[in-house]
Amino acid sequence: MERRYELETLRRSLVMLRPGAPALDREEAMRLVRELQAFERQVRTLREGLLHLLDETRPGTGRSAQRDQGGGVGQDLPDSGEEP
Repeated sequence: MERRYELETLRRSLVMLRPGAPALDREEAMRLVRELQAFERQVRTLREGLLHLLDETRPGTGRSAQRDQGGGVGQDLPDSGEEP
């Protein structure tokens, strides 16, 4: 809950700035990048877990077959951390 409040406070502060005004200093920008990287890792872990559960619930269908057919969960997310 605290992180959500912090992000909402930052969002509200940014909205109040005039267009074109500098919004983040280096430290704030780096902190946000680290948070986004952590979030992306969590989403990737959840995606892999969902794919594993899907494999368990559908006997005889492997994960690679589902990815080849375009049926993978969260397939718009990169597997290796690079941008889509």
